[in-house]
Amino acid sequence: MQYVYFNIVKKYQYLVKLVPMKTRSVFEFDSYKKLMANRLSSEGSRGQLSRAAEALNCQPSFLSRVIKAEIHLTPDHAFLLSEFWRLAGDEAEYFQLLVDTERASNPKYRSALRAKAALMREKHE
Repeated sequence: MQYVYFNIVKKYQYLVKLVPMKTRSVFEFDSYKKLMANRLSSEGSRGQLSRAAEALNCQPSFLSRVIKAEIHLTPDHAFLLSEFWRLAGDEAEYFQLLVDTERASNPKYRSALRAKAALMREKHE
């Protein structure tokens, strides 16, 4: 276990235990909202929601509403969030695909996107 000393004021030192964060693969999720909840609201990720909101140039309350399934991310927000998480290649494409799938209103289109997402998940298992 790692420990870090923080000097708040020169007189005081605080010993803080760093808790390693387990980051699950994006391919373990079938919903971008579950992925967001895991990455932004999990234990040990204090302040992530605010930092992500700043990266997306939106309010933290907007991201909270997205996670609670009230509204959807825009494709632009999805792109910026994948950059914030440093997703590259297939991970970024898969995240964008999850967003597009949940935003799709046409059942045939949604089904086609789900099939494509399933193929990507199988590829990365």
